[in-house]
Parts: sequence; C-alpha cells; structure tokens
Amino acid sequence: MEFHDPIDLPLQGRTVTRCPVDFAFSLQFWEMGESTINICIEGPFTLKHHAREWALDAEEDNEGLGKALTLFRKTVAQATAHQDGGLELRFTDGTELSVPPLDKYEAWQFGGAGWLIVSTPGGGLAIWGPTEAEKQ
Repeated sequence: MEFHDPIDLPLQGRTVTRCPVDFAFSLQFWEMGESTINICIEGPFTLKHHAREWALDAEEDNEGLGKALTLFRKTVAQATAHQDGGLELRFTDGTELSVPPLDKYEAWQFGGAGWLIVSTPGGGLAIWGPTEAEKQ
C-alpha cells in the first residue's frame, strides 16, 4: 500500500460479511483464501443512500444502527482513508459511509492483511504495515 493522500484501502470488490455492534460499529470482510479485514468505527459516522442521510453513533444511539446493518452483503467500490483521519467507503449500489476524525478519541481503525491503520485523536493517521516476512 502506498502512502499518499488519499490512501486507497484494499477493499475494492470485497463484500461485507459481518456487522458486529457493541460500543462500536464494525464491518468485517472475509473471503475464502483471503485474510479477514475489519473496520471498527468508534465514533459518529454518516450513512447516505440515494437522497437519504443518517447520522449514526454506536455508543450514543444503538436504535439508529439498524440502518447501518443494511451494509451487510454490500460490495465496496472504493475505500479511502484521508491524512486528516477521515474515512470514506463507497459501495457499488451508491451507498456511502463517512467517518470524520475526532478530537479526543480514535474515530476508526482498519486492520487486516498485515495492516493496521488508526485515525488518531485530533486528526491524522497512524499506519503500521506488514513485515517483509508477512509480504512473502
């Protein structure tokens, strides 16, 4: 993965296979023969589908998260992490999910395929990549 702004996350063509909910909302991507990738959203996020838009937050409004569960089985068209700590996912049906950075907490994290990318408090990204042994 190259580090530039924006950072294209390796999710294009992958399908959401699980949507766990606790004090966060997560999207998991599992495919036979591939490592599981997880996005954990720990703060407010926006979900858009056609002309409708919902402001959601797993910690503050668990009733509203039903709308986010519609992401189950959707396929990613593009996934982008921004240097300011924001995250955007676009799905093939036109649905969009966006997560802004947070001042005091980690807004989201991406983990899988040897990568860990964290939206740091106050904005920005912390990025850890696979070791040379994991790349082989």
